[in-house]
Amino acid sequence: MRFLLLTVALSLASVASAQNAASVSQDGNQNDAQLDQVSSSSATIGVTGNDNDVLMSQSASQATITVDGNHNLVGRRDIGTGTPSFPGNAFQQVNGSSVDISQSGDYNAVLGGQYGPGTAESPGQNGATADVQQVSSSGYAGSGYSNELRLLQLSAGVSADIYQENTGSTTNLAYLRQNNGSGHYSDISQIGEGNDLDVRQGGGSGAQSEATQDGVGNFMRVSQIGGGAANATARSTGDDNTIRVTQTYLGGPAPSATVTQDGSTNETVVHQSDLDNTSSGLGHTATLATTGDFNTAMLRQKGSDQTAMVTVGGNSNRLEGLGGAGTSALQDGTGHTLTVTQMGDFNVAQSSQTGTGHTATFTQTGNQNQANVQQGN
Repeated sequence: MRFLLLTVALSLASVASAQNAASVSQDGNQNDAQLDQVSSSSATIGVTGNDNDVLMSQSASQATITVDGNHNLVGRRDIGTGTPSFPGNAFQQVNGSSVDISQSGDYNAVLGGQYGPGTAESPGQNGATADVQQVSSSGYAGSGYSNELRLLQLSAGVSADIYQENTGSTTNLAYLRQNNGSGHYSDISQIGEGNDLDVRQGGGSGAQSEATQDGVGNFMRVSQIGGGAANATARSTGDDNTIRVTQTYLGGPAPSATVTQDGSTNETVVHQSDLDNTSSGLGHTATLATTGDFNTAMLRQKGSDQTAMVTVGGNSNRLEGLGGAGTSALQDGTGHTLTVTQMGDFNVAQSSQTGTGHTATFTQTGNQNQANVQQGN
């Protein structure tokens, strides 16, 4: 049972220059704050306590939300089940709105949707922005994510800055989908163990994604589908981490991917092609750099004039194909360039360039290393 339900509903009068403002403060447990604003409004919401919900709907507006406590949700739990529903119970903003959210505590969640005008799936006014910070100082012992973020941004020119930190034993989840239109931007950082990061950008050209994970046992996936000029930069520090980057080309300037991992027993996967995985992908660039031991880099590029640069420092590291051990990093098509540098002992590099006009340069420094280069149809 909720002990307090506060609803604020505001709209502009006939004077276009007027702006509405709402301020909501709640201190306690099991409270609800519900906000409904249209037409150039602003809201400030502060919640302290446990098991609280914040649900809002805005049009062309700005919101600042601060939550301190445990099991709090920006969004709304399903009636009867007590669990969050996404995207149905996400907060909603349309027409270029912006939101700043800060959560501190354990097992908190943000479920959000920023859309163009009309239906949730229609492209519309550009420039929705989201800035989210979630920090957990301890983490409960148990299942589930300590911090959880699920955000849809469905219009052109959207941006998201996300920071999640957990110093305890539980994990963070960040799921971001940016669709409909061009020029998307995301910058996501996760600190802790067992984190899960999933970024999907699609629609037009020019998507930019920067993702960083610091800790152990983290997983990162970045997928970009669009009209070209997409750029993905992914970094991880620690052991047992996985980074997967997929870029699908639909025409225009070529995408690029840069992946850097520092630690041991890490895995990097980069797959670049066109939408149908045929030979029309043009000029992709992949830069992979790993430092540490027992790391694996997997590479697949399909099309023409693709470039890959792989730099490895450490021992017992491998360059191979998407199929894992025993397969070769693959560049399929015409005019590809592969440059591999491995420094250390017991390293293995396996590559295959099918088609014509390729260049492969391998440099290995150390002892008992292996290089396997195959070129031709």
